[in-house]
Amino acid sequence: MIIIVGDDMKKNYIIIALILIIIGLSIFIYYKKTYYHFELNGNKEIVLVNDEEYIEPGFNLLDYDNNNLNDKVRAENNIDVNSSGEYEVKYYLNDKLLGTRKIIIKKITFKINGDEIVYVDLNSANNQYQELGFVAVDSNGVDYSKQVQIIGNVGNSIGEYEIKYVLTIDNYIKELVRKVYVEKFIHELTFKEENVTMFVGDSKELEIAYSPEDVTNKMLTWESSDSNIVSVLDGKIIANSVGEAIISVKTINNIEAKCMISVSKKKDTINVNFKKEAITGSEINADIKNTSGINMEINYYSDNRCQSKIAGSPKDIGTYYVIVESQGNDEYDSASIPCTKALTITKKPVAIRVGSFNMGQYRCGTGKYSCKPGHQDFARYFSNSKADIMGLQEAEEYKTTDKAAKEAGFTNNYFRSPASTIGVISKYNLKSTSYKELARCKEVRGIIKTVINVNGVDISFYDVHFSYQSECRDVHFASAAAYIKNDPNPSIIVGDYNVVSKEYYEKHFKPLGYEIAAYDDTTNNMWGKNSYCDAIYVNSKGHIDIVSNDTIDAFNKVSDHNIVVATLNVY
Repeated sequence: MIIIVGDDMKKNYIIIALILIIIGLSIFIYYKKTYYHFELNGNKEIVLVNDEEYIEPGFNLLDYDNNNLNDKVRAENNIDVNSSGEYEVKYYLNDKLLGTRKIIIKKITFKINGDEIVYVDLNSANNQYQELGFVAVDSNGVDYSKQVQIIGNVGNSIGEYEIKYVLTIDNYIKELVRKVYVEKFIHELTFKEENVTMFVGDSKELEIAYSPEDVTNKMLTWESSDSNIVSVLDGKIIANSVGEAIISVKTINNIEAKCMISVSKKKDTINVNFKKEAITGSEINADIKNTSGINMEINYYSDNRCQSKIAGSPKDIGTYYVIVESQGNDEYDSASIPCTKALTITKKPVAIRVGSFNMGQYRCGTGKYSCKPGHQDFARYFSNSKADIMGLQEAEEYKTTDKAAKEAGFTNNYFRSPASTIGVISKYNLKSTSYKELARCKEVRGIIKTVINVNGVDISFYDVHFSYQSECRDVHFASAAAYIKNDPNPSIIVGDYNVVSKEYYEKHFKPLGYEIAAYDDTTNNMWGKNSYCDAIYVNSKGHIDIVSNDTIDAFNKVSDHNIVVATLNVY
C-alpha cells in the first residue's frame, strides 16, 4: 500500500525528528554531567584493635571523561578509637553520598598471667616450669585465645629462657614476652651479726651467710625500717642519726633475714698536746684541736686554778692555762678538759746572719797568686754578705783584713796566726775571745772561740781551718769536737774543713747535737756541687732556729773559695 504524504505532513515529521534529536542530546548532556564512577581503595570493612589508629586508605572518583575529582570528595566519620563498636566513614560529593566504609573497633585485653619474670629453682622439689597462660578477651567478653600463638620452651638446665605470646588479628600483631630463669636459689639466709652497734657517721658492710653453697642466683633486696637512722645500699649501711633500725635482706625466692642496728653519738676527744712555748704576737689557738672538728669554747687563765680568766687569747710573756669544752652536735657528744697548762709565751726572736770565708791568702783562682785583691775588694764582699759575724780563714794579712772588716761595719775583730791565720769579725760586741791549738798533725792548726750576746742569750761562735792533708782531717775533727762538746752555750762553728763529703761531720759533730746550717752547694768552686769544705754547723740548745742559707760568689774574683752564710733566729 502506497501512502502519499503531503508537504504539511512532511514538515511535521521533520519537526518531530528534530525534537527527538534535541531531547536525546539533552539527555546525553545531562547524563554526561551527572555520571560519576566512585571506588574505595582497600577493604570496605576495616578492623582496628586497641590503640591502632585509623588511616584513610583512600578512594577514586572519576567523571564521564575519566577526570579525577578526588579533591572534591568530603569524607566524614564518627570513629572513637577508645571505644569498641562499629563506625562508618561516609564519602560525599557536595551533598551526594558516594559510598561508605565500615570500621570495627575492638578493645582487647591481652596480658600474660603471673609475672613477666619467672624463676625456676633446681634446688626445690618443684623444679619444673609451669605455664601460667594468658588472657585475650575484648570488652564484650569475646575470647581471642585461639588467635594467640605461644612460642618457646623452658629447659631443665641452668639458663635464661624466653616464652613469647603472639596475638594476630588481621593486620594487628601484638607480642608479649615472659623471661624464665632456671637457677639454684638460696634456701637459708642469716646475718653473721644479728645486733650491731654504730656511731653516727660510721659505715659498715653487713656480712651474711647462706646455703646451699652451690646457688647460682644470689640476688638480694636490702631494706631499712628507718632510713633516717640507718640507710642501706647493697649491704653497706650508714649510720645517719641516733636510734634503732632493722635492716632486712630478702632473696628473689622470698627467703629473709633481719639485723638490728643501734646508733649512738661518738664521744668527742679533745687533743691537749698544746704548743708548750710561743713567742709574743704569734697565733696559738690552732694548737688546740678535737677529733670531731666541731666548735670548741676555749678560755685562757693566768693562774693554775683557772680562776683569773683573761679576755681573748694571751699575748704577753708568761705561763697560761686553759679550760676547753666542745659544744657537741648531731654526731658527737660534747667533751671537756679541766684546767690544763697550755703554753709559756716568751720574747720574740732576733735574726742573725753568720758566715764563713776562706780569703785564699789574698789571692784568687787556682793558680798561685794569679790575682792580688786589695782590702777594698774584701770590704765590698764583707758588706755584700750582710753577715753580723763571720769566721775567716787564710787571712794572712790580718791587719789589712781588720781594716777591710771595719770599713764594712765589723768593729769587733779577733785574729790568731797558727800555720794559717784565722779570725772572727763581728758587728756584735765580743764578750770573750780565746784560742786553742788542735791536736798536732804535720802542721799547727787551731780553733778560735768568741762569745756574743744576742737577744739576751750568750752564743759561742767558733772558727777553724783544718789541714788539707787527708790523714789529718779525722784528727782535727776529733780534737775540735772534744773542745766544744762541753760548751753550755748554744754554739755555732764555722770554717774551712778541707773535706768534700759530710761523713766527718756525721761522725764527730752530729752526735753532739750540731745541725748543718749552710755549705757551698754551688758548682762554681774547686770541689764541685755540694761541697762541705766551707760549712756552718749549729747546736741550738733550744735557742736557735735555722731559717735559710745562701752562697756569695767570690771564687776567682777575690779568693779561691766562696762565702757561705746562714740566717738564724735566736730566742
